Amino acid sequence: SWTKLGLASMAKKTKLDNLYFPGYSEPTSQTHATTVSFFPRTSVSKQGEFSFIEGSQPNIADKSLDVAHNLIIRLLEIQVNYFNLCLEDNIQQLIKDFMLIWDNRNIK
Repeated sequence: SWTKLGLASMAKKTKLDNLYFPGYSEPTSQTHATTVSFFPRTSVSKQGEFSFIEGSQPNIADKSLDVAHNLIIRLLEIQVNYFNLCLEDNIQQLIKDFMLIWDNRNIK
């Protein structure tokens, strides 16, 4: 391996640790057939019967887009700061736009 640091530790070093769970850990757990990936797609009736939730899950899709959008802005900000690109005003506008788009969506 090229580093002894785990992915969570690397995320913390770059101040992206708050995106580690929603942007990596949680989606990765959903890609494998485990109870973690199974139970969010089930429901229990009042009679105690389990059923599988078919069809799309727009809240999960919205959450994925929210995290991806956030990550892109954060990565751009890291690059702007690292290379002294003098684009801080642009980054601040991106952050404002992000907040405007996603704060009103009540993503669960």
